[in-house]
Amino acid sequence: MRFIAEYEICALVFLIAAMLRFFVKRQFPGMQNRIFGALLWCAVADLSLDILSAYTIEFAGLIPIWINYVINTVFYLLQIVYPVLILFYTMALAGTLRQQHMRRLLFLTFPAAVTAVFLLAVNPFIGMFFYFVPVSGYHHGGGFDLLYIVSLIYMALILLEVIRHRTSLQKAQSRVIIGFLAVMAAAMSIQALYPPLLITGAALALAIVVMYSTLQNPQDMLDMTTQVFNYRAMLQFIGELIKEGKSFHIIAADIHNVSRINRLFGLDCGNLTLVQVGRFLAQDSDKVWVFRMMGTRFVTITSSESDYAKLRGDISRRFGQPWDIGITEIILSATVCCMRGLDSSKTLDEVVNLLEAAFSSADHNRFPGKVIFTDEGSLADLYRTMAVETALHEALEQGTGLELHLQPIYSVTEKRFVGAEALLRFSHADLGRISPAEFVPIAEKKGLVLQMDKAVVKMGCEFILQYDPKKTLGLDWLGINLSAAEFMNRQMPKRLMALLDTYAIDPGLLMFEITETAATASYDIVSDCLKELREKHIRFALDDFGTGFANISQVAGLPFDYVKIDRDLLMGSRIVLENLMRMFAQLGLRTVVEGVETIEQVEYLHTLQVDCIQGFYYARPMPVEKFVAFMGAL
Repeated sequence: MRFIAEYEICALVFLIAAMLRFFVKRQFPGMQNRIFGALLWCAVADLSLDILSAYTIEFAGLIPIWINYVINTVFYLLQIVYPVLILFYTMALAGTLRQQHMRRLLFLTFPAAVTAVFLLAVNPFIGMFFYFVPVSGYHHGGGFDLLYIVSLIYMALILLEVIRHRTSLQKAQSRVIIGFLAVMAAAMSIQALYPPLLITGAALALAIVVMYSTLQNPQDMLDMTTQVFNYRAMLQFIGELIKEGKSFHIIAADIHNVSRINRLFGLDCGNLTLVQVGRFLAQDSDKVWVFRMMGTRFVTITSSESDYAKLRGDISRRFGQPWDIGITEIILSATVCCMRGLDSSKTLDEVVNLLEAAFSSADHNRFPGKVIFTDEGSLADLYRTMAVETALHEALEQGTGLELHLQPIYSVTEKRFVGAEALLRFSHADLGRISPAEFVPIAEKKGLVLQMDKAVVKMGCEFILQYDPKKTLGLDWLGINLSAAEFMNRQMPKRLMALLDTYAIDPGLLMFEITETAATASYDIVSDCLKELREKHIRFALDDFGTGFANISQVAGLPFDYVKIDRDLLMGSRIVLENLMRMFAQLGLRTVVEGVETIEQVEYLHTLQVDCIQGFYYARPMPVEKFVAFMGAL
């Protein structure tokens, strides 16, 4: 028999080109890529053997019969294997290929395994699939159609997998897989009708090249600047490690100085710095995978204990040496967080949150440039942060665990309490009482401050509505803190007034406190918002003056009624404090000094003619009921 193999020869050339391009770069170590790599090898081998067998069969009389048996047996074996690989590839795309489902995987491979056993163990003796006759050469056996049946079974399983997991698969993925099935079904039909025309291998090559160009774009997983893998690849890789139940270690590094390099030497030098860091972290090891998480943050992941220990030691040494950035050499610093022995007990979200919490902890503790080892014994603080964040989410959504506390503010000139500051306190059934110093930074980091602002405004309004503090307690106003995030939107006054209108209270009973950082960071928006709210007779105070770097001329241009002086200024230079008091008096701003605790401080502030005093000397923050009792006892 003479076969027409020219189509398959051309297809093999294109398939080898795609294979070389795929393997020329280090591929992302995901299950999808590993299976696709195996599929490429299988397809190239299958196509090569199909072409080779076409000539060995044609010249069967000149070639030892055992060579023909070996070539054709391996060829048909690959014909059984690659439909299984396509099925597994589809499952990998859908995220359903997991080692935990081993029974299911064994069940899916059963038809192919049984056919392969018959091909290897039975066919050489009875010619079940094919056999050779010395004179007439190659012949199909009675069970040859079983090979088609097995292929059709797997094609049906692949189609079923696409239908079952269509919500997990992208539209392009579903279309390509279904297109693959259609091409293979057409090629098998043509091959069955015209056996001398070798076309199934060409169809397979065409389908795989289409897969490569549409589903296997390596650029999707690469960071274009550094050529290490990107954040998306990191999430997929960690997710697969967790699904496969593998233990792994993470070393994450946040590189400092890069923005300064960009300013001084140009963007190219800054990018070259990041490229060099990425190459160094890769360690020339096929067991270490490097990802650019974002900006100047890199994450290395390895399952090798020895590579983890080596890299951790190398980082400490390398960052003490200069880096060549093209036109000069500089010393880089980095914050490095190490996590050892992570496994499937963690979810993907937990691992990512651990990374964020580790860097936040390092920044909060002012450890830039140092190696922060967050191994198992050091993760307690990070777990605490995550637990507080979760609890705060629940508290804000359910309205439980948050409580209003009030601290009275004493007027020196009127010799009475004229106002009170509303403060939010948080307690949790499992975590206990959580300090504002702990939960407020977490809320700011996780974008919860707007919800917190809304909660404390509502509680403040409910307090006014219930107790009528001006009439019953003699208070002129209630101070409520607003975060900087409120002033990122010019619609804030309308949202705030809509909330106040629901309680039908006099806006003049409220005084909103704004930190100097918020007041100057987005000055134009703050100015517009304050002026609009001032028309509703709402008062304003500049809070924590002395903790930031306020521009005095800008502050003077905003409609503040009070300036609240931070305790640090009270404890600092008296000359500075005395001059500030005179300046604010000349500007027509009333003053509140915070953090006053002793009679000596009170007497000193009297000499400065401050307007109001707030602090433990008069009263600590207290729950609403105790505050009302305290004010009623005066």
